[in-house]
Amino acid sequence: MDGRVPDERACVEIGIGYALGKECIGLKTDVRGAFGSADNPMVLGALRFRVAGSLEELGEMLREEWD
Repeated sequence: MDGRVPDERACVEIGIGYALGKECIGLKTDVRGAFGSADNPMVLGALRFRVAGSLEELGEMLREEWD
C-alpha cells in the first residue's frame, strides 16, 4: 500500500478477498496517504483496519492469526 494511494490491482484483490470473506492485511511502510497521512477509508474498511507498518509487524499479525 505504499505511495499516496494503493494501486488499482491491489484494490481489486482486496475487494475480491473481502467479498469472499478472506482475512486481508495491508502493508504500508511510508506515511503518504490520499487524505493527508490517512488512507482511503473504503480500503481500510475492507482490510478491517489491519495495516502493518513494517515486515516485522506483518509477521506479528500473521503469527496472531495462526495462534
